[in-house]
Amino acid sequence: MKRRTCGAWLLGSAVAWGLQGLPHPRDFAIVLNLNTGRLTRVWQPEQAAQIRASPGSTVKCAVAAAALQTGISSGERAIHCPGWWDPPPQLGLGRLPCWDPRGHGELNLRQALARSCNVHFYQLGWELGAKTLVEWLRRFGLTQTENTAPAPLLATGLAGSADPWELLVYAGVIARRGVPLSGEISLPALSLPDRIWDALHAGMRLAATAGTCRGIAPDGIPVAAKSGTILNPHRRGQPVLWAEDFQAWLLAFWPLPDPRWALVLHLHQGKAYEAAIPLARQIIAAIGTR
Repeated sequence: MKRRTCGAWLLGSAVAWGLQGLPHPRDFAIVLNLNTGRLTRVWQPEQAAQIRASPGSTVKCAVAAAALQTGISSGERAIHCPGWWDPPPQLGLGRLPCWDPRGHGELNLRQALARSCNVHFYQLGWELGAKTLVEWLRRFGLTQTENTAPAPLLATGLAGSADPWELLVYAGVIARRGVPLSGEISLPALSLPDRIWDALHAGMRLAATAGTCRGIAPDGIPVAAKSGTILNPHRRGQPVLWAEDFQAWLLAFWPLPDPRWALVLHLHQGKAYEAAIPLARQIIAAIGTR
């Protein structure tokens, strides 16, 4: 991946592309042409260098690939989510919550990706181990993760950090099924069986139609997406009451089955399903399928 300032890539204002502006002056959005490697649109480019945050549930796609490739998951393996997960005592973590305290019940891997079930990925992370998880995250372009954090937290994106460029590479690798790309943004090769890429695309497609990214797809544009909502660092250890206590990541690519565009969106304040999804829908509609 080539790192540089992105001011020269600001090819159009938010207003010109159907947006009235991002909700917060520290928000950021970027669209990559998956055929050329060129950055097509950048909103608030000056923020790119300022953003480094936990990747949240966006990492679950890489974890799913690792679980499938190592045989920990068949794809159809069901894991029950009662709304929490009790870690092995040696981790010293205490009970870990799912984001939905009501629980998700029995979910296979595609369903767990779509509904972003923390419990499913706590379990897969524990079985994979931190060393294997970090190796897989780096293969997908998330290079800043260290294996000093507990594996269940790595597997749900609650540990480690990422910036928008890393997540753009990550989204592009998944969208192009590991086929490398050279351009202003370069994507590494990642050779995996078709069944794994099919599973990731299916889970992200289900997220966009019936899961945590429901409502992201404009009419007539099939979209695959994965979101991640994380606590703002200054709110850790304090009661969480407001949307402003959260940050959100959103990754998407479209149109399916042969995506041409990839989007990365970061909101400095707000939850993905409340704030990032409607904004991403506007961006996708503005870019369209051309």
